[in-house]
Amino acid sequence: MIGKLKAEIYKNYIYIKRYPLEIASDFILYILIFGAIYISAKNHYQDAAARNEQVNRLIMSYTSWVFFSNMLNHISNNVIKEITQGTIDQLVLCDLNLAKTFIVRSIVYALRVGLLMVPFTCAEFLLTNGSCMFTIEFYLLFAIIAIGSLGLSLLMGGLTLRYKSIGKLSFLISIFFLGTAIFDFKDVLYRFGYLKYIFPFVVGQQMLKNITLHRFIAAEEYTFLAVNAIIYFFGGVWIFNRNYRAARLKGELNKI
Repeated sequence: MIGKLKAEIYKNYIYIKRYPLEIASDFILYILIFGAIYISAKNHYQDAAARNEQVNRLIMSYTSWVFFSNMLNHISNNVIKEITQGTIDQLVLCDLNLAKTFIVRSIVYALRVGLLMVPFTCAEFLLTNGSCMFTIEFYLLFAIIAIGSLGLSLLMGGLTLRYKSIGKLSFLISIFFLGTAIFDFKDVLYRFGYLKYIFPFVVGQQMLKNITLHRFIAAEEYTFLAVNAIIYFFGGVWIFNRNYRAARLKGELNKI
């Protein structure tokens, strides 16, 4: 496990060193999208206090969306890449537990994206003159939602292994998450009661906004979100393994 982590860290280091233009272009694209959202919304702020709160909420929500949308597509993109290059069989020969391999890759990828979020967030603060609102509660929520997002990513990867093409499903989910990041769904979620925890990212986003707006968050909300994220993670592992075994039994593992 440690050896895999070291290998993946070195692999990601080489990737960043070899393709700096790709990393920079992604960075610029996300900043441009943020700038467009900010410019279109800033005229609606009523006063300076409301502006600071709403800007900080936008920064926190958008930054988390960038992170989790990248996480969502990571495993399915890796599966497609391995199948296209014809290396997925070699991957299986190295370790029959394919889920563990992709989980390790995702952890390292999350660290890579997380490090890139530092200059990204600084650019957002410079663009908006916002103030840093990242607290211990933020990082706790971020870690909980990351576990749930990894489970959802495993689910998407499992579907890709079995059905090869899942169309624009990942894109649609990502756009849905962007909507929940930008808009306030507090009143809508309240009507669902505990059923709202079916969508951990949506609830997590709302809790992040509550932190920014200094709203009280009960301990049971953290607990329910954490339990839900763990269910998503193990559910994602189960679906991934189930589709992996089905693809192997039918001899379709390396077919596009």
